Amino acid sequence: GIGNNLLWSVGSMQDSDDIHGQHHDLEKISQAAVRNWFDENQSLLGINSKNELFSPGRTRTAIHGNGDMIQMSIRRTFKGIPVVGSRATATIKMGNLINIGLESWGTIPDDFGIDPKLSEDDAFEVLSEFSGRDYVRGKENCKPELQIIALATGVEEVSTDSSLSSVSSVNGVFDGLKLTDFHEADRLQLRGHRNLGKSERAGSNHNDVDNKFENIGDGYTYSLVWKICPIFFGQAQEIMEGYVDAHTSKIYSFLDKVDYFNAKGSVYPISNDGQGADGTLQQDWPMPYMTVGSELTTTGGNYNQAGNVTAKLSG
Repeated sequence: GIGNNLLWSVGSMQDSDDIHGQHHDLEKISQAAVRNWFDENQSLLGINSKNELFSPGRTRTAIHGNGDMIQMSIRRTFKGIPVVGSRATATIKMGNLINIGLESWGTIPDDFGIDPKLSEDDAFEVLSEFSGRDYVRGKENCKPELQIIALATGVEEVSTDSSLSSVSSVNGVFDGLKLTDFHEADRLQLRGHRNLGKSERAGSNHNDVDNKFENIGDGYTYSLVWKICPIFFGQAQEIMEGYVDAHTSKIYSFLDKVDYFNAKGSVYPISNDGQGADGTLQQDWPMPYMTVGSELTTTGGNYNQAGNVTAKLSG
């Protein structure tokens, strides 16, 4: 392209023993080239690349093959604060910039305040009061961090329950509220978006629908939040994560980040010919000869280890 000073030649890196060194050089050169391109075209793109891109540690570069293709992800910041889910991307092919992209990108006002009214301790207290559980002071599963999140305009509340009136759904990574169960006997309710049934949708007022979407196209609004991961008393394997507005104390997200797996086994006792009980699939039977921890289950699916163990499935 015009002004392209990057010279790629097929096979050039195959002739060198220092592949990693050349990858490092290509990474630096390509990042500088993409940065210059964004800076020169920021007015055309309607962005402030000099202040919002290429902050230290916010760029990831993947070099494919012998450097013939380079892909770049540049996570956005504003006045040094990370903007969640917002980034720029770039692809270089044979030394030419062939693609750029902006993800979840809107204009953040110059006067957007980055000085929080709430301290990180205040944010912990907000989640503690909301959940009804005391938290362990001085211990958490992630370092408290100020972040900026993008919200779609005209977003509805997650729940009409008065206890959740301060919790909103957020565009992008924040799509609802989920609380965890610490113990079966002391359950925290799971709440999220409510899906309307056919009868409710059929009886809805068209004017209400129009009003619901009247702000579409107005772009994003932004909020300064504390991202915190408290550890509550009585908590076991859960990794709780919350996003609390650093100015208003509104909770945007509060969920358990652990993915849970529940496996059930079904067995053909003798064959799968469908003849009688021996040839019919039996639901929720014991799983014999399955690796659980350091031993195999018996023919009845039993094992002798105490505590939490891991089961291994294959096939």
